[in-house]
Amino acid sequence: MSSDAKAAVEALELVDGEEDPVTGITAIVPLSDNRRAVYAAGLPDIEGLAEGSGAEVLAVSCESENGPLEHIVVYNEGVAAPVIVTDKIMYDDLPATQIIEYKFAEDGRWLLSCISQSSLEMYRASKFKAWRELLLDGGGKCVVTFRRMLKTGLVTQMYDTMAFPSPAEEASDWKTKDANGKTIDVPRPVYAIRVWDAAEKKHSALGTKLDGAPEPAEEEGYWQKLLVEVKEKIGAEEVESHISAL
Repeated sequence: MSSDAKAAVEALELVDGEEDPVTGITAIVPLSDNRRAVYAAGLPDIEGLAEGSGAEVLAVSCESENGPLEHIVVYNEGVAAPVIVTDKIMYDDLPATQIIEYKFAEDGRWLLSCISQSSLEMYRASKFKAWRELLLDGGGKCVVTFRRMLKTGLVTQMYDTMAFPSPAEEASDWKTKDANGKTIDVPRPVYAIRVWDAAEKKHSALGTKLDGAPEPAEEEGYWQKLLVEVKEKIGAEEVESHISAL
């Protein structure tokens, strides 16, 4: 880290997620390559984040009246700028480190979402009910969506196309078209969610289970009972025809 970058960061008027001024900076260090890659991929419009850009990307540990936090600051051509992201649910402007990260598989790469932990908890309370109602409605009366939902099976983990989009190369696998040609998103559950813990200087895992979803030991029984309910509402023969087509 250059002395010019350090001085530029120290001159910034940083605020926390509540828009209160930070009370002090306790550490300024280069952001690790792994973390920089996640932010660069998730925020491609922010100049200097990408590796090889020539900019210095720094992790700035701060204190505030609301507790410790970390800012990501890009120092490029004599200018230091904090990376601020808007939570697309609450519309709060937050330090990038307060935006949660996710992945779709154990061996998948970490991706940057567009929501904070508080928005995640709000979503958690409603998403299982929404998924269940969509299944009982035959995938929104879209045959392709309905079949994909039957193939995917019981969804108990967090999902949302806006908050947790699939990578561009995988997105088409989770989209279908209805009879009118309208594009429909198929729920894709996430495997893991994490958020940066500024106090511990490491990521903390967040729960992925949806409120109202059954416990793991009860999932198979719940799914079978739900299928019975789906057949009663839509018709057993029709549902079985979709299942046999999978």
